[in-house]
Amino acid sequence: MNIIAEKIHASRVVPENHPRLANGEWRYGETGVLRVGAARPVKPFSVAARDIVHGDEPARREAAAFVAFHAARQTAAGAAWLDINVDECSNDASEREAAMRAFTQAALLASPLPLSIDAADTRALVAGPAPCPKARRGALLNSVTPSRLDALTEAARFNTGVVLLPTPGGGVPATADARLEVLRELLAQARDAGVGSERCFFDPIVMPVVMDPRAVILTLETVGLTRETFGPAVHITGGVSNVSYGLPGRASINRVFAHLFHKAGADTAILDPLLVTHADIVNPDETSPVFHAARKLLGGEDEYGVEFLDFCKFKMEGETLSSRT
Repeated sequence: MNIIAEKIHASRVVPENHPRLANGEWRYGETGVLRVGAARPVKPFSVAARDIVHGDEPARREAAAFVAFHAARQTAAGAAWLDINVDECSNDASEREAAMRAFTQAALLASPLPLSIDAADTRALVAGPAPCPKARRGALLNSVTPSRLDALTEAARFNTGVVLLPTPGGGVPATADARLEVLRELLAQARDAGVGSERCFFDPIVMPVVMDPRAVILTLETVGLTRETFGPAVHITGGVSNVSYGLPGRASINRVFAHLFHKAGADTAILDPLLVTHADIVNPDETSPVFHAARKLLGGEDEYGVEFLDFCKFKMEGETLSSRT
């Protein structure tokens, strides 16, 4: 399974008690320092976006180095794509566009990987792949929805791939068949725009399991139905880490879900390869207590995660649960 590394994202929040956060600085790697100030919550990539657009020369260099560090680290961890999202760095479209342009330049200099550009507005989305041809790098635009078909025009213009998201009118279809029908129509529109099936990545929509015990089952059903319907030519991806939102032990849940996602037919996953490795996805230890607990949660046997929460609180100690979370 190919991994779209999700680390470079402006929404990421650092816990206030994190040992690397002190005296207005966020320390990373061996010697890296990003000055984040006193504002809370701390969103390091949002800080980097602000500094790379509005900061003085030292601040811009510091911010670019921060992005480059994470691009290189995710590459070394086995990513196939680097996902970049600056949506939450600013309410101003021009600032998001400038931040996207700067982040992609930093990532292209630090890594040989293609980029996955994730943006809520087309202006920022288009800024991402613009430098990729000169760098001889591919790109993927995330995402195309029924209300955002203009992204297909840009994908054809830049010769990129696209993530197709079945959310008509901003809603989420309640059945696998309904999601498939939206994806079918999006694929037809992608082809009409000049984007071939091999450049289409279907997203079945991954929802937090804590919100709906059947959310994971529905997602996996959609993956299987999509693969059966469209065959091996298309790609199936999704935001794996969405599944654990609002729960403790998130990395443990994500590892198990990534395995189930892969088995269902997905060939690509959006996740952090430092927390969920290829081995976790392809060859997990299915006899481990944490795998069993997370699988019950994801399979709908542990409704609303009551047993998993109890497991986290009373059954697991030290590194067993916290390792790589």
